[in-house]
Amino acid sequence: MREKEKLPIKIFNLILKNNMKNKSSRNRATASTSKKSTARTKSRKRKTTRCAALSANQQQRRRSSRLAAVNSNNCNDQNNTPSSLIKSTNLLNKLRVKEFNLTKQGYKVIAGVDEAGRGPLCGPVVAACCHIPTNISQPFIEKIGDSKTLNEEQREELYKEITSHPKIIWATGMADNKEIDQVNILQATMLSMHRAVEKMKIKTDYLLIDGNRAPYGHEEAKRPNGTIRKADPPQPKHIKMVEPIIKGDAKCLCIAAASIIAKVTRDHIMEKYDQQYPVYNIKNNKGYPTFEHKKAIFKHGPSPIHRLTFAPLKHMNLKKNV
Repeated sequence: MREKEKLPIKIFNLILKNNMKNKSSRNRATASTSKKSTARTKSRKRKTTRCAALSANQQQRRRSSRLAAVNSNNCNDQNNTPSSLIKSTNLLNKLRVKEFNLTKQGYKVIAGVDEAGRGPLCGPVVAACCHIPTNISQPFIEKIGDSKTLNEEQREELYKEITSHPKIIWATGMADNKEIDQVNILQATMLSMHRAVEKMKIKTDYLLIDGNRAPYGHEEAKRPNGTIRKADPPQPKHIKMVEPIIKGDAKCLCIAAASIIAKVTRDHIMEKYDQQYPVYNIKNNKGYPTFEHKKAIFKHGPSPIHRLTFAPLKHMNLKKNV
């Protein structure tokens, strides 16, 4: 019986010892964390005291040196050569990367070509060719972008700036609605591009074309519907290379400038046509197939400037004429 009575006492003592050990380990852990926190606070205090120890003159020197470094960087950016501009990340320099690289390769006159008016139901398709020297850095150059991303007022302003600059060389070419109906819109677009290049006052040696097709190099061919596609006009001898670039008006500055020139030139032509044929509201729709425009065609019939091979005109009774 005595042994049985002693047994619970032994167990109780063991539990007591374990509790004491756990308490001591906890105390050690809290002591270590408190030591670390005190060390951190001491280091922070040292840093603050060091900063406070700096005199006002030393702090002023540091600030002035930082400002001088920033100003020197800005000056370098403004007076950069083409190779350093290529490395910068702003939009203007991204648009000029292609032209700078081609200049390095030895090409002297790089021009961009773009068109406007492939989709409308009436009027011409207009193309523009534009060369912007790489040393031009006027403020308006930074505003040049794809004509589709600009509003009408911005396009008009940039058109005036681009076309009035003495160092920027540009020209336009067009194919009217009758020619579009004869050869189809793709061929007419290529012809208008070729005409714009031919009108340039200087001889370009590298052409950047917006799209996936160049206006040169395609021989006469028979289409699946039995019609004959005429061969492209011969490439001018002074042009060493022609490079089509898909969405080039958003990638190359000279193509973007050509896009603006082509778009505004065509808009001006369509505004004149609006005075002759006001029932179609061409001034606002620029000949594109809006609901109002198609409704006017069904009511009044096509005008002499409408493209009769475009739907819905090709399915209509064409007895009416304005």
